[in-house]
Amino acid sequence: VSGINVAASTAISREGSTFWISKIIPVPAKHQVLAKFLNGFSIACLGVIMTAIILAIFIMPVPSVILITLLGFIGSIPLTAFNLMIDMAKPKLIWNNPQEAVKQNMNGLLGMLVSFLILGVLTVAVVIMINAGIYRWAIYLILALLMSGLGILSIMMMINSAEKRYNRIEV
Repeated sequence: VSGINVAASTAISREGSTFWISKIIPVPAKHQVLAKFLNGFSIACLGVIMTAIILAIFIMPVPSVILITLLGFIGSIPLTAFNLMIDMAKPKLIWNNPQEAVKQNMNGLLGMLVSFLILGVLTVAVVIMINAGIYRWAIYLILALLMSGLGILSIMMMINSAEKRYNRIEV
């Protein structure tokens, strides 16, 4: 569900021609980017929670749902950060209708593709671990560590590139 969330991959684009305000306010770009990240991450978490509720009602025991939900939250961090970095690199600031910033923005599609690529790699890793006979709880732990590492790396990349990216954006 987090992979189809376009909130982060269109966060800057949705500001449109008013982005100049973001460039002149006395708030560092990294703080603005972090706020946009938290916005996109909170929406991704809502998707994770809805998925968890459905799993708990129809498919899985509650302890497994809780663990998978935590993994979903952890996994949403790098997806949201990478999606936001896509929009930081090339936002679509010129549009006539606010819907254009989301529906006619290639960043949303590119963000989905990057998310699906990351999720695909993680899925392949899980299949390899299952075929290797690794215990389910160990797989959960390995996934949590992989996604946490990717999350930390992506947040650092996002914050470290914020100032440079904001300065390059022309309205």
